[in-house]
Amino acid sequence: MEEIAYDMSDGILPDDVASFSALHDHVDANDYASQAVPQGDLSWDDYLELLNAVETEVDRRLKARAAM
Repeated sequence: MEEIAYDMSDGILPDDVASFSALHDHVDANDYASQAVPQGDLSWDDYLELLNAVETEVDRRLKARAAM
């Protein structure tokens, strides 16, 4: 969320992006999650599961932010 907020303040993303999928209209949104979650010793399946959880939480936070 910090990277997304930074990109909004820098003009890379508009302030009204309201979902994780909407990020893809402007950037490769998967980069945010992959930068935040290193694979480390996780198996590929566990890593994908963790990435999906992070993306779901980012989506929830963006929607909550947009609803304010």
